[in-house]
Amino acid sequence: MTIVEFIVLMAGGLTELGLLYVSGYETDKEQGEGDNWLTTTFSYAPAILAGGLTLLGIAYLLSYLDFANIRFSGLDEFSTITIGVLFAAVLFGSVVGNYLLPRVNEQQMLLIHVLVGINLFFSDRLGLPDWALWLLLLPTLALVYQALWPKAFSIYVKALYYLWYLVTLVALAFQNRGELFTAVETSPLDMFIFMSILVFLGVHILAALRFVLIITSLIIPRNRPLLAHIMPHLVSDAQMPLLNLGLILVVVLLLFGLNLFYEVVLDQMLINALVLGVSHFGMRAVSESTNNTNGH
Repeated sequence: MTIVEFIVLMAGGLTELGLLYVSGYETDKEQGEGDNWLTTTFSYAPAILAGGLTLLGIAYLLSYLDFANIRFSGLDEFSTITIGVLFAAVLFGSVVGNYLLPRVNEQQMLLIHVLVGINLFFSDRLGLPDWALWLLLLPTLALVYQALWPKAFSIYVKALYYLWYLVTLVALAFQNRGELFTAVETSPLDMFIFMSILVFLGVHILAALRFVLIITSLIIPRNRPLLAHIMPHLVSDAQMPLLNLGLILVVVLLLFGLNLFYEVVLDQMLINALVLGVSHFGMRAVSESTNNTNGH
């Protein structure tokens, strides 16, 4: 591993961790839980995010120097230790609560289902037959209806939608198996995206395990109020106008098509980047469109 590659990997991990902490902090403030010690700790999230982006800038400048592009075997072991520390922070945030999970709505879930679905059919890294792929997409059809014509569903239906969203992200994790390591040529941007999605998926896979336990525990009546407490942190009822949703979908498909021709990044890395973008910035688009509507 070169110095540039090591710094890029750390930049990707820190940037994503910072974005996740920002998401958790903003959700807590919106839910009126901004005075607990965990939220106060996560208020340092912008500094973590700034640190990751600064490292990315440093890596870009160092890429022009010969010594920074020489491979050092010792960096491989050091990067493993550093990544371990990074994932310890992810594990901490995931175990103590839902504070690292970006809140999403049905429209964001739909966009991510579409991205992962496109990837399933264009590059089926799950090794599934066609009938199984179509079966995986069937629940998404219900989400299409909900995203286009939102209805007020019970907390239990929302939980099932969110569970399927987590299953989709687990499928994305399988799609990423060995992608970066089997590629003939990778760029620093590929490595940055790969490390970012690795942290993002790590958080959501841990969340999926916890969420399955929560869902299965609902057979006991005393556990059912727990779901009503958790879901507002995970799923938002706010929606963007259908025109905005359509424009985002067109842009996503256009970027995917352009990358097929120009190969700016690996196809899988583009899917990863789009998933990260939809997850982190989708609710901001919803908030802005809602504010504009209210303003008029």
